[in-house]
Amino acid sequence: MRSLSYKRVFDRSLLGSVIAHYKSLASISAQIKIAYREYVLKKGSPSIIPIEIDTVQRAEFENAYSNKPIGAGLSWISELYINGLNSCPFCGGDGARTIEHYLPQASYPEFSVYSLNLLPSCGSCNSKRNSLNAHGAATSPLHPYFDKHILNKLNAYTVVSLDCGVIGFYLSYDHSPFTEEEQFRIDYHMEISLDETSYINRTLDSLETLRISSEKYSTPMEFRTEVIDDQIYISERKKDYNSWHHALCKGLANLSDDELQIIFGDSFGARASAPSLGRLRNLTP
Repeated sequence: MRSLSYKRVFDRSLLGSVIAHYKSLASISAQIKIAYREYVLKKGSPSIIPIEIDTVQRAEFENAYSNKPIGAGLSWISELYINGLNSCPFCGGDGARTIEHYLPQASYPEFSVYSLNLLPSCGSCNSKRNSLNAHGAATSPLHPYFDKHILNKLNAYTVVSLDCGVIGFYLSYDHSPFTEEEQFRIDYHMEISLDETSYINRTLDSLETLRISSEKYSTPMEFRTEVIDDQIYISERKKDYNSWHHALCKGLANLSDDELQIIFGDSFGARASAPSLGRLRNLTP
């Protein structure tokens, strides 16, 4: 979960090329321009009243997004897939390999090829939200462009529980910087975006990677300094804020040395006492 920097696309200028290519849209060009302006003024709110369009115009919008023709000036949409994001800006999960319509096409076809409405996300959280942000929705998820004031203060972390010797996880965040209204939006965003199964599996995978790293260190203190703190630093230097791996490392950093000993105790120092792979190869006849 993180904010994104907007790569400027001059949508109003490109609209002429879109209309020249999809001529049925010419009769509503003025309404589209007004809708684009309202999107900015209302920050993508689902309270925006959709344009009234016919079935032909709806199909044209769908074709424009699906085909992304160069002649209509829409080839830039394909570039959104190549974004260098290691985690989804909406949920913090791996990658951002799909393009999401923040206001869904079903409710708002006029924003089908509007750059501010097209955002990289992962497939699972995109599907999970589906049409929950349709026209009339009472609350909307955080917008990576318009909600920077919230997202840039958001400090999400994984709460690691040790009940009855069983490790459990859930995603939380530091509530202190936010008003009640902002907390409500964050909670809603996490509820409709987070795929619990994907989150648990990815967190378990990260934990296993960290467990293997812990084999090099004799004590929780060493492991905390050399691995956990370093992983937090790397994530933040990469601007991979609030990814699930970043959240897990922050959660582990909140634990005491005794709690880290419970989680990783059998692994500490294991690599020092075991023969290295190179030594094993040398012993092979």
